[in-house]
Amino acid sequence: MIHDYMHPMQYNKMAKSAYDKLSEKEVQNQKENYPKEKEEYKREMARLEKTISRKQQIKNLKYTIRCSSNQMVWLASNIDKTKKQQIRDMGFGGLLEIKCRSILNDIGTWLVDNFNPTLSSFQLHRDGVLPLIAKDISLILGIPNDGTLPVEDTDSSEGGDSGPSRQTYKWKELPEKLVSMSGGDEFKRQFISFACGCLLAPTTRVEHKIRLWGCTKVVTEVPSLNWAEYVRNVLCNRLLEVQKKSGK
Repeated sequence: MIHDYMHPMQYNKMAKSAYDKLSEKEVQNQKENYPKEKEEYKREMARLEKTISRKQQIKNLKYTIRCSSNQMVWLASNIDKTKKQQIRDMGFGGLLEIKCRSILNDIGTWLVDNFNPTLSSFQLHRDGVLPLIAKDISLILGIPNDGTLPVEDTDSSEGGDSGPSRQTYKWKELPEKLVSMSGGDEFKRQFISFACGCLLAPTTRVEHKIRLWGCTKVVTEVPSLNWAEYVRNVLCNRLLEVQKKSGK
């Protein structure tokens, strides 16, 4: 049986509707109990982590990927208001609101193991299917979802080996550079490359590699590109490669 698909926004509306029906006393009880429940949750998570040694946790890792939401959180906390507005003007303001600094290894592994890149959907319990479309990505991350797809540079584009598309940065260099450099077109281009490298379309490489110079050269066109669909395509293509290598 295939379960009916419900968009996350619908879940949010249902949760709000249920909350609005609570009495003032019930709302107050929830607020009073929240700190206690939060501490109980933290203690339980700490207990579970202790049941498996760090050595065993590392041994159990199945995939390595350099997705780092922590870098985006750090950047958002350290750039000035002018740069933040420039990011919002490009349609990427949602990334500045991210508060999650990491993803648990078990969750990441489950997502990879249960995602069907051919159908772009998650396989849920008892034959349930949860499709992933570009609109979902746009709503969750707050990035553009209209227009043509961004096109990555080829190795021979933009000046070959010496061109800007061949630039690489170590993981710590690029966010620090974004903080120290002046705002403007160059900042916007490098922010897009940073966002894709650390969060939207990460790889297993140890360095940021700028592959989007061509499509970000005219920065006024960046908001009109379909970045959400780009992220979905990259996700599907790379997970297909991973699953083929692992024999799935």
